[in-house]
Amino acid sequence: MPWMCETKKFKSKPAMRFTEYVVLESVDKATDPLGFRRPAGVLQDMLFPQFTVLTLRPVYLSSLCGILDKLADETFKAQQLSQRFRALEIYWGIANASVNSSIINVTKYQRLLREQISLDGIPKRHPIYQRLSYGTLGHYSSAALRWGLVESNGYTPTPLGHELAVAFASRNRARRFDDALANWRDNHVVSQGDFEQAGKHYGLDARVSRGESDIWRQLIDNWCKKNPRVEPLWRAPPELQTLQTGFANAVAYQTFWTDAGQQYDGLATELTAIARFERLAAATQFVLDLHIASLEYGDTFRGVMPQGADAFAADVTALADAYVTAPAFHDSRRLFASIAQATGDFAALTRCVVDHHIDHQTAKGTSPIVDHDKLLVSGRVNLDTLKDALAIFDNTSDGAAAQLGGLQYHYRRQWHFEKCRNWHDWAFPQAETVQ
Repeated sequence: MPWMCETKKFKSKPAMRFTEYVVLESVDKATDPLGFRRPAGVLQDMLFPQFTVLTLRPVYLSSLCGILDKLADETFKAQQLSQRFRALEIYWGIANASVNSSIINVTKYQRLLREQISLDGIPKRHPIYQRLSYGTLGHYSSAALRWGLVESNGYTPTPLGHELAVAFASRNRARRFDDALANWRDNHVVSQGDFEQAGKHYGLDARVSRGESDIWRQLIDNWCKKNPRVEPLWRAPPELQTLQTGFANAVAYQTFWTDAGQQYDGLATELTAIARFERLAAATQFVLDLHIASLEYGDTFRGVMPQGADAFAADVTALADAYVTAPAFHDSRRLFASIAQATGDFAALTRCVVDHHIDHQTAKGTSPIVDHDKLLVSGRVNLDTLKDALAIFDNTSDGAAAQLGGLQYHYRRQWHFEKCRNWHDWAFPQAETVQ
């Protein structure tokens, strides 16, 4: 469908883009004190560039295409897109909230639940209209673009995007999603019961339709043709049981990475780089956390060293050397390259990490947390996390390698294997789960 706009000048403007939100559960992670977010993102993109922290489930993309498809018949300016999208997204959000699905912004949608409600009955200054980029459009526009569901402008559905919208809208032919959006847009009153019916058929927990599965098989085929190296991951992603078992404890986590390297041997370079990066990031984050704690909580942490500290540091140095000399190496302002050249004792490792932290924070215009032996910012260490990390050294008798493995599991990152599995299952569902 063509995008209708008020002026031709609008079409020549650059495509709209939204910030990719990263929701972090603690202050110490939110500050990114060692600059790992960028290299971790580059490494993750070698496997799954279409996923972010908040691309949770494929049905969001069905909804996104359905709403964009409906907006394609409307006339408005580019800067109004996010507001218009949110107005229609509210319908889907309330429908999800009515059946207790945990959608983005669910608390705000739950507060809108009424016996009956219309679009104009929601004040324009209602909190649901705040932070418009925090929602389906903001979080999934990048994914939709990478999957080929929207054109390069970011808002016009491609032919496959339109087909996905139609397939999604047809889950319940007696109560089509696009018809419901039209009624909502036209300010028809919607009852609680109607929302519950919509949530039952179009909500996050509703069954995928055959049409949607067919389209996702095509999208995955297209992705594999363009990215043949990752095709084995998409043809046979790790089973959910494998993922659950592999993420159960530190030993199982190491086995997961070993097994993955064997199962997807064509991706051995990428998988090895990711595992080494995660291991090094965990070790250096621990070293920084311990140094900060020694300054902020001196009575508890002053002079505290992990058991076998120098052997641990030597292993970190050797791992850094192996990482920086191998393919697919990505660093954070030469942190790992510097560690690879260090003397291999714990004091030298700490100096490298703290020097890097100061340079990284200064370069981005933010105060460092510490300046070697001086605390500059308080409240940036999660003490429970640090105590659990120190316990790894006390409870591990298998040497520095096992300690590194324990830290890797303790500070593990999100690499999206389970999302690949979920998307695959969406495209190839069991017969009884398909409408």
